[in-house]
Amino acid sequence: MLFRKLAPPVKPTYVCPATNHMAEEVFISYGSADRERIQDLVTRLRQAGVTVWIDEAGIEGAAMWSQEIVSAINNCNILILAISTNSAQSKNVVRELALASEDDKTILPVFIEPTEIPESMKYQLAGIQRVEYFKGNEDESIGGVLRALKRLGISTDGDTPAQALGQAPTSKPQTKAKLPALALAAIAIVALLALIFILKPGDGQPTAKPSAPTEEPTTSTQPETKPLDKNRIVILPFKNIGTPGENDHIVEGIVDDLNTMLTNVDGLRVIGSASAKTYRDSNKTPAEIGHELNAGTLLQGSIQKTGTDLKINVRLIDTTTSENIWANSFSGNETDRSKFQQEIIQSIVNKTKGTLLNQSELGSLTQDDTKNVEAYSLVKRGLELIDVHSRETNQEATTLFLKAIDLDPNYVDAYAGLAASYIRSSSVSLDSPLKSFPLAKKYIDEALRINPN
Repeated sequence: MLFRKLAPPVKPTYVCPATNHMAEEVFISYGSADRERIQDLVTRLRQAGVTVWIDEAGIEGAAMWSQEIVSAINNCNILILAISTNSAQSKNVVRELALASEDDKTILPVFIEPTEIPESMKYQLAGIQRVEYFKGNEDESIGGVLRALKRLGISTDGDTPAQALGQAPTSKPQTKAKLPALALAAIAIVALLALIFILKPGDGQPTAKPSAPTEEPTTSTQPETKPLDKNRIVILPFKNIGTPGENDHIVEGIVDDLNTMLTNVDGLRVIGSASAKTYRDSNKTPAEIGHELNAGTLLQGSIQKTGTDLKINVRLIDTTTSENIWANSFSGNETDRSKFQQEIIQSIVNKTKGTLLNQSELGSLTQDDTKNVEAYSLVKRGLELIDVHSRETNQEATTLFLKAIDLDPNYVDAYAGLAASYIRSSSVSLDSPLKSFPLAKKYIDEALRINPN
């Protein structure tokens, strides 16, 4: 009890069962070219008492974006996103940001150099306060980083103001500190001697002979691989079989529809499309992708559209065993698209949850859809254009959404896309917010009138 009372208080720790490692409070996502800068930041944070997890090998230099990284993100409290030109070009940094966002992790953007936020990160970082940690100004900037972490619930335990700011403690005369230290050491020695005396066998008592060392069976230190959650699903980008660039918006649209439909099925969790799209044309196996995204089920496929003919090939894979769970091919007219999508969703639900959706449930998943082939194509092309984020493409997208509404006045996605284009129009200097935002609200209200859900 004596030593327990004298020991300084420590922060509670959590051990991740998947990796058997202590879970750190802060995960830092960075590009490998910024490793030296990040190591300086990590050192200062740790000096201030903040527990930090980083990929010591550098994200881009790692042989595999491993399950350990996914577990570290899942178990951290805050993800620090080190923003630079290098990290903006890293697919793995985008992937980590998407995973943190999907798990509702608090994200703290830290700019380590002046740069623009890339399009792939703007959605997750919208409205989030950022901090600067520029080169040559680290001593002052670390204070801002620590204050931001403190506001987000991360405490520091520096003994002096300098330590609280992440700076190395300055040496001080330790004459007075030696006496308590010596006294504690003396008390410890006395306690140890007393313990030895009490436990020492008395005269006449037989002394226990040392027993021969018993051979314990060797056990593997490798943690047993647990099956991944089959109800956690990733839909990879489908391949477009045909002329490159032709019908890309249709292929993307069908996959986005499947993502949205599955997300609305109770009991299933779908990996965000931003994470899934980083695996476009990847050479990684389904097992590797599944472990990296902590997803037990993977859907991949291809789409071929020739004139009005439509063919969709799909394959559902168990990422734990790499076995095919289900595969099918759907061929018909482009007007059969919605029916094909419902059949795909029904099969996925059956193979993962072991249940079937009734017709009412299936119908609710496609309530925002249209049977008008041209209107569908116009909306998917419009959604593709507003992501370019320019004045010209935003104007073109607005025109396409209006045409789709003319073709099908009850097409909910057309109204939603039109509202999005008006919201974006102020950011590309087409209209002022005073003009564009009321128009956006008008079309959102119309979409909700058609489908209150």
